[in-house]
Amino acid sequence: MCYNKNRMLTFIIHTKNGLSIACKSGDDVKIIPGEDAINATNLAIDYNFRRDMYAVKMTQPEIDYFKIHHYIWQTFLNSGESVCLIQEDGVDFSADEDDMAEVVTELGDDWDVFFLFDKTESHYQHTSIELQTSRFGIFWGDYAYMLHREGATKLVDINCIRQSADEEILAASADGKLEAVYYETDWVTCDEKTLYSYRIRHQAALSAVMAYSGWSDHNRTLAQKLMRMVRDHAAKLRIDLVLHGGTLLGHVRHDAIMPWDDDIDLGIDEHVLQPLLQSIEAEGVIQFKQLPWTYEGADSIYYKLWLDEGEEIPGHDYKFPFVDIWLYFDDGVDIYYKEAPRFRYPRETYLPFQSVSFEGTTMQIPHDAIGALDLMFNTWKKQIVVYPWSHRQEKQAFRFMRVPIQVSDNGRLQSLIRRK
Repeated sequence: MCYNKNRMLTFIIHTKNGLSIACKSGDDVKIIPGEDAINATNLAIDYNFRRDMYAVKMTQPEIDYFKIHHYIWQTFLNSGESVCLIQEDGVDFSADEDDMAEVVTELGDDWDVFFLFDKTESHYQHTSIELQTSRFGIFWGDYAYMLHREGATKLVDINCIRQSADEEILAASADGKLEAVYYETDWVTCDEKTLYSYRIRHQAALSAVMAYSGWSDHNRTLAQKLMRMVRDHAAKLRIDLVLHGGTLLGHVRHDAIMPWDDDIDLGIDEHVLQPLLQSIEAEGVIQFKQLPWTYEGADSIYYKLWLDEGEEIPGHDYKFPFVDIWLYFDDGVDIYYKEAPRFRYPRETYLPFQSVSFEGTTMQIPHDAIGALDLMFNTWKKQIVVYPWSHRQEKQAFRFMRVPIQVSDNGRLQSLIRRK
């Protein structure tokens, strides 16, 4: 191998105030505007590949960032050097030329790409950023890797952008088309959430999640009508209806029904259920039925309410949209539901209720709604999870998706993306 440790060819991708590439060889530095690199790279775009695999389409910033990497691969080949280092700004790189020379020598010639970290190491399991647009379910990253000449030769043959550069490299390695090596060097330190490469991928995943919807405009309007009618019966009897489960989460985190959560969960004190049902039955407009709840060994019941003008659900005698009413119990210490052990709250967390406006209707929420959600969903502040179940069809119909988020002090969804 021809490797000159005093002349390591290094490419640093700068992302602040627009994309650019700093190409360094010894003391020589050449700055390449990102626009020039992007325009010089003519690749086809396959928007269906990642969308079919993860339900997240490639976005223009991701496409441009892939082109930057492709341009670097080609520039490296044109240089005649045998090895190069590619890194993103925002990464603290602690290795010196001797460290890199030693590792490159140990690797020999039987490698194509060397990631300077190993996300399969156990210490990453609790710190890696979960991102569903990845074969590993986490953000692997292309922010620090070394490239061998043979590897660059293989990578420049890519003529279609289907996914991010790191995912393309990992896929080629899994298919036996490229030799990717990764182990922990301790050379790289960064806060991944601040990296441009992570942020644009996160934004693509978040946008895809937020575009999900189990609701048509008609069905959402009908759901609001049903809630309002149930609330009117409860108000007449001075009965509290409290937002529960994913419906409470929707109110606190999204100020609305979550687009992918196509049912409505309300809680009611066990002692006042029958007067409410009697009032509803006497009017004869809202239909309801009692159903068992035995999930994960629970021994409970709940009530499903719907309108005749709703949408038929094949194989079921109720219609969409519907409201599920769950019973809560008071043992003097805790307020609890029988559906799951985690649905147990200290009385001071749950009572007294607060009145809120939800989907145009006045409803109740727990006194400490954030505290109640912490007991129900331990990751609700850190990630959105879209489960496959569709209540409209009562079967799996959605794609499972997971994307990290941040929330404000009051639990409201905030974006991780910070434009620079």
